[in-house]
Amino acid sequence: DRIGEMLARCEQYHSWGVPFCWVIDPDKQTAWQYHAGLEPERIGQNGVLHAGELSVGLGEIFAEQPR
Repeated sequence: DRIGEMLARCEQYHSWGVPFCWVIDPDKQTAWQYHAGLEPERIGQNGVLHAGELSVGLGEIFAEQPR
């Protein structure tokens, strides 16, 4: 799916009460984090995704994936 479609899906999740949504692009090794009530934020290859008290570095997610 395209990024716009994925972020629209996150908006739907927010309307159901889901506070956090991540969209991860394995090809570009980047991600978007979208917290309810805020604008989506692009997270680069060396960034960290947050959801409440949970934090995950993109480097950890992509450690096993060839570049």
